[in-house]
Amino acid sequence: VIEFMLQHNQLLDGLYLEKIDYMDDKGYFFGFGYRINNIPVTFTNDRMKYPIEIKVYGDRVKEYKNFVRKAMELPKVNTSNKILLPQQIIERHINLIQSYYLIDNKDIIIPEEEVLSYMEKSINNAEIMYYDTIEDGTRQLFSPIWKIQIDRREYYFDSYNAELLYTHLVD
Repeated sequence: VIEFMLQHNQLLDGLYLEKIDYMDDKGYFFGFGYRINNIPVTFTNDRMKYPIEIKVYGDRVKEYKNFVRKAMELPKVNTSNKILLPQQIIERHINLIQSYYLIDNKDIIIPEEEVLSYMEKSINNAEIMYYDTIEDGTRQLFSPIWKIQIDRREYYFDSYNAELLYTHLVD
């Protein structure tokens, strides 16, 4: 895999391995992520989960998908737009998060008055990331977002207006 990536100039600064899966048909799947300025980049796409996806059978690469942006000069940011803290975002979306939490944990009996306490104990991670809008054009548009993991679900929120961009269960 490394040799293939070197041949195709895909061994980038900030590249990291996120997922390795054995496939039933005797192959392997490799999912790679990358960082720009030490901040992970994420996106939403129905056809890809990782910016670089490689399927290998034996010693041959059978499938290769790539959606990586080149690092560029970022424009000056208006500092009057303050980034919200993860706890502020959680507070704004507490009802939505609670409903997902109850759906995701429907097999567990949680007393109604203790749901928030269970949720609070289940906050696993809050990480600032860049969100790639996947717009093809003259400018690549990245927005700062918060990835917040509560129990087995990850939420991706716009860090300025707290809008939920997407959510999914973690494998």
